[in-house]
Amino acid sequence: GRKRRKQDFKKSWICRVNAAARSEGITYSTLRNSLKKSSVALNLKMLAQLSVLDKKTFSYLLQEIK
Repeated sequence: GRKRRKQDFKKSWICRVNAAARSEGITYSTLRNSLKKSSVALNLKMLAQLSVLDKKTFSYLLQEIK
C-alpha cells in the first residue's frame, strides 16, 4: 500500500546518501547530525538527489559541514 511505498523510498534515499557520504569518508548519521547542527535545511529526498545527480555540490556540502 501507500505506507509501504513511502517506507521503501525512504530506505532507498538513506542507502544512496549513506553510500555517497561513505565515499567522502563520513557516515550517514554523522552527516545528518552535522547538517542539523549547522542549520542546513535539506530533507532526505533532496540529499539523495544531490548525491546521485550532482556529486560536486554534494562533496562541497560535505566539506562545508566538516
